[in-house]
Amino acid sequence: MERNINYVLIGVIFCVLTIAMIAFIFWVGRFGIDDRRVKIYHIYTKDEVGAIGTNTPIKYKGISVGSVVGMGFKKDDIDIVQIDIAINKKIPVREGSELIIDSDGFVGMSYLKLKQNEKGKIIENEEDATLFLAKNAIGKLLENAQGMTTDIQDIVSNVKNITDSKNIEDIRNMLVSLEDTKQNLDKTLQNADKLLRDLDKALLRGDFNIKDILTPIINRSGYSLQTLNTLLEKMSLFMDRVERDPYETLLGKRN
Repeated sequence: MERNINYVLIGVIFCVLTIAMIAFIFWVGRFGIDDRRVKIYHIYTKDEVGAIGTNTPIKYKGISVGSVVGMGFKKDDIDIVQIDIAINKKIPVREGSELIIDSDGFVGMSYLKLKQNEKGKIIENEEDATLFLAKNAIGKLLENAQGMTTDIQDIVSNVKNITDSKNIEDIRNMLVSLEDTKQNLDKTLQNADKLLRDLDKALLRGDFNIKDILTPIINRSGYSLQTLNTLLEKMSLFMDRVERDPYETLLGKRN
């Protein structure tokens, strides 16, 4: 019994598969085809980049201008993530520009938002084609919250150390010492106040004769000033003699 073979159907299927294979090859190599229309930039970061991956779109002012073409670790440094991105050459990218991880809503697809550095120069050379990865507002908020959590943990730990039984006892002893010091200071101030009152009363009674106390001091001061004056006069006479006849003054009269 002869089989009914539909050669036309076989030919159609073969053509469809061939076209699909060619389309798949072009789809896989589309970045190579678009190399003339895009420029490759590099991003280096130490942060986690789990929200993005290869083919993640890049948007500038809400318009798609490129995509992520490769992700991996920087050569010879596994602590740094390298992200290669392709951006349309018609979009001039400036030095110091940032790419911010963002998403369409809370559950939308993630993408990279290009934020231009208005003060930077337009990147022309491949050596300067390095951009920066920045966090969005939610990422910064979470980072600050994490920092606040660490600070709170430190505060709680410090409070726990302060409220330790030994520290409590030390604080209690310190307070007792401060109270004793305050009492001693109060007594010292009272004694000083009493001494001043007694001295004031003694002065009012005339127990101290200021004139008798100061007179010897004044006399001695006058004698000292008189002696100093005499010395200065002798020095002045000596200088006059040296000026008139330095040889005879210093060496004596010549025979």
